[in-house]
Amino acid sequence: MKQLLMLVLSSVGISPLVADSVQVAGTWTLQYSELVYTVNHPLKTSVGKSTKARGKVRCAASCEFLIAVPVVSFDSGDSNRDLHMLETTKGAAFPVISVRGNFPAGSVASPLKVDFLIEFAGQKASVPGVSLSLAAKGDKLEAAGSFKLKLSQFGVVKPSLLGMAIDDDVAITIQSLWESAK
Repeated sequence: MKQLLMLVLSSVGISPLVADSVQVAGTWTLQYSELVYTVNHPLKTSVGKSTKARGKVRCAASCEFLIAVPVVSFDSGDSNRDLHMLETTKGAAFPVISVRGNFPAGSVASPLKVDFLIEFAGQKASVPGVSLSLAAKGDKLEAAGSFKLKLSQFGVVKPSLLGMAIDDDVAITIQSLWESAK
């Protein structure tokens, strides 16, 4: 039916801007994730990745989620850089980055806009309007998105090299696969 509607609208010159939607209800568990950060310095760009996040979504009238990732699990391919990142982000004192949020339960349009509440380096900050693309895959749900995190929001002193500090904005990308607990 949706394809017929799109064909009819297209034939009369109207662009069909119909968002896809997925059904989200019950409890979901994070099965796989890939979180990537990109830090820019005037002389170099550094990328770190973690596949160690854990998470859960519980839906009733609304869906609430919590995702936690160990700071130590990010790997940039340079052990010296990774140790410095742990020191800079106070990873020993605050070993977990947590992301919380909520969205309406039921039929959810993709992309979904979600406000994140992130706890990182001992500070909490809101990152509003994160756009997540959703795709249903049987009893699994793929979610992907990206956003910018400001180090200054979390009290992180920006490291510098040769008197030049890294950018305050850190790009974060998320790829994740969730499984329904039915």
